[in-house]
Amino acid sequence: MHISTAAATLALLGTAQAYTLSVYTKDNYAGTRRSLSSQGSLTGNFHSYKWSKGSGGYCVRFCENKTYLGYRCDSYSNNAIWFNNARIYKYGTTMPSCPGA
Repeated sequence: MHISTAAATLALLGTAQAYTLSVYTKDNYAGTRRSLSSQGSLTGNFHSYKWSKGSGGYCVRFCENKTYLGYRCDSYSNNAIWFNNARIYKYGTTMPSCPGA
């Protein structure tokens, strides 16, 4: 039985673990949840998050207004942190600055 190159490639891509950031509007992962699984940013008033690093070398940077709060590359959760901007970026590139900084 032969598997086409396209089918084999799709099968391999399906096994790769994607990175995901889930942010919550209340402490302890409560309130409204928003998620991001690609490079980009989320803005709003957030109080907790769950970051799953997956594969591909991506990190997430956190800010509260113009104040840089830190970043995570390894999977991590924080059940009580106030921030209003999170940005996913490729590790090894310049870390994006906080909005307005």
